Amino acid sequence: MKKLILAVIFLCSTQSIYSQTGFNSEDWYGQWKGKLEILKAGTPEFQDVDMELHISKTTSNDTLNFTIIYKSSTINQERKYKLITMDAERGLFKLDENNGIILDMNYFGTGLYSTFEVQGILITSAYILSEGAINFSVISSNYQSPNESKSKEENMTVNSFPVYALQKSILKK
Repeated sequence: MKKLILAVIFLCSTQSIYSQTGFNSEDWYGQWKGKLEILKAGTPEFQDVDMELHISKTTSNDTLNFTIIYKSSTINQERKYKLITMDAERGLFKLDENNGIILDMNYFGTGLYSTFEVQGILITSAYILSEGAINFSVISSNYQSPNESKSKEENMTVNSFPVYALQKSILKK
């Protein structure tokens, strides 16, 4: 366990080396479309909705339009966000939801990642650009009810957060 913690600390301390970009906004431009599957723990059925991600230039060099659209017979939702470059070399971005909420996003390899907590729900999202598609996922866990365990050798407590929902989609132009 001690080795694992040291490895995590090492990886975090070298973030700028590994996330040094390669982020090219032009690769992300376009109207991406696909089916979003929503799965919930303990249920074999899933819900699906049409999903779109529109990414385009703005008048500012460090900001992109980042619009997410969900459509189904019961949902028609458009979320107009801005993706703001904070430090491209270190892979640091912000997602401005244009309502006072601003989320940290980090770019690693070919993907944008974010983890945040809202009303006791821990959410991790990923947008991974690969082979002409964006692989999108959102993982949701109950942040207020962790499962706690303790290492016998190192007197360490570890909290795990069971996943109760997964959303995933492959978006193509």
